[in-house]
Amino acid sequence: MTSSSTTNIRRFTLILASAFVALLMAAGAASAGSFHKVNWTFYGGNAAVGGTVYYGGNDGMVYLTHVELNQGTYGGWGHVCDYKGKTKIVLPSNYTYTDYSSYHSGCSWLVGYVSLSHVSANYPDDSTIKGYFKSTSTSNSYKFVRSHTW
Repeated sequence: MTSSSTTNIRRFTLILASAFVALLMAAGAASAGSFHKVNWTFYGGNAAVGGTVYYGGNDGMVYLTHVELNQGTYGGWGHVCDYKGKTKIVLPSNYTYTDYSSYHSGCSWLVGYVSLSHVSANYPDDSTIKGYFKSTSTSNSYKFVRSHTW
């Protein structure tokens, strides 16, 4: 291949790449964001709900990829035992999706952590996710952690 052919291929590739970027910008390409909401006074410790969302542009939808919930202890000691997480995703219409993590039997040192990847879906703008956690320190009943609206 000659150097002029290589130069032409590079120019063509650059033009295609520029056109693709312009198309994505015009279409309102997705941008990622994350949230992490902490409750610092959760049953003798703390708890948090967090996750990652992708804003899809002008379609009014947000893609939620996963949600994490955890409960921690104070003072550098302690256990979180027999725990499970729950989320409620409340749409602007007030329709609510409820989902549960798997149950962790036994104790974890300092922090109990669960991940809910099966909540992955598109949700309308202005939806709210609410996180709940239960463990032996919450008398094995779900207690509200925090919420986040996107």
